Amino acid sequence: WSSANMSFTAQEMKDLRVVFDVYDPSKSGFITIGDVRKVLKILGFKCSRQRLKDMMKDEDIGTEGLVSFMNVLQFVNQLQDSDYDLYEEMEQAFKLIDIDQDKQISTDDIHKTCKHVGMKLSRADIEGMIEEADVNGDGLVSLQEFIDTMKKTPLFS
Repeated sequence: WSSANMSFTAQEMKDLRVVFDVYDPSKSGFITIGDVRKVLKILGFKCSRQRLKDMMKDEDIGTEGLVSFMNVLQFVNQLQDSDYDLYEEMEQAFKLIDIDQDKQISTDDIHKTCKHVGMKLSRADIEGMIEEADVNGDGLVSLQEFIDTMKKTPLFS
């Protein structure tokens, strides 16, 4: 993540929005405080309840029990330098996509994940993603293949 004064790239913003939207299916623009911790965990941040409460108090956020996307960006910005764990972030992303929890990502897993977050990708696009990451040619993406592929993207470089 870019760190200076919440300067996220367009791709980082898009990726953060996808994760946020998983917990905001009604598109209200807000998620619950409990979901904020889940979002942060998916993004690879270790944030205790107390630390989150302290950050919210410092910024006067969440007084109604809801947190906006911009608030989540503030939290990510505060946490990125101290608690960012790249490997854990990628592992959490892998688990989020691995719908059937069989420790490998299939075209079906990606299709279901995209449908869940309202992202439209063609079958050909999904197959292309699998093909790009599938080093051993078994038609599936293992955690290691996923990590190796993700390390080549702007989000994790």
